[in-house]
Amino acid sequence: MTVEVWFGKDDTWFRRVTTDADYTVDLNQLMGAVGAPAGSSNGVPAGSSIHATAHIEINYHHFDAPVTIAIPTVG
Repeated sequence: MTVEVWFGKDDTWFRRVTTDADYTVDLNQLMGAVGAPAGSSNGVPAGSSIHATAHIEINYHHFDAPVTIAIPTVG
């Protein structure tokens, strides 16, 4: 996983945070971590895994701008 953070040169406020992830998860280890029984009794064949990639980019702007929040009606 990599994380990149951009700061304003003059004010040092966050401007952007970017995260890139590329990973493989062993499903039996994951199931064990959440308390499921070990081995095939948890319904996951031995050697099963998932591979995932993710890219997240958050840009920050309009610092100190006024914000109006409306309370939603119940119903």
